[in-house]
Amino acid sequence: MTKIISAIIALAILAHLIRPLGLPGLKRRSDAWKLVIVAFALLAGVILLRPEPSAETLGRAPAHAPVRAS
Repeated sequence: MTKIISAIIALAILAHLIRPLGLPGLKRRSDAWKLVIVAFALLAGVILLRPEPSAETLGRAPAHAPVRAS
């Protein structure tokens, strides 16, 4: 998910540098730094809010579980 968001924001910044988007607060090319701040905040929020992967979701046995011989 973070890779998709990063790609979309990077394309928006590149498009803004070529031709300003014209949104309120983004009228000049030099306003691209505002998009960078929004991108950083958005990615930080996604990383902080996503759940921590557990051993079950990674397909491995938990470290505290004994391994059964078959």
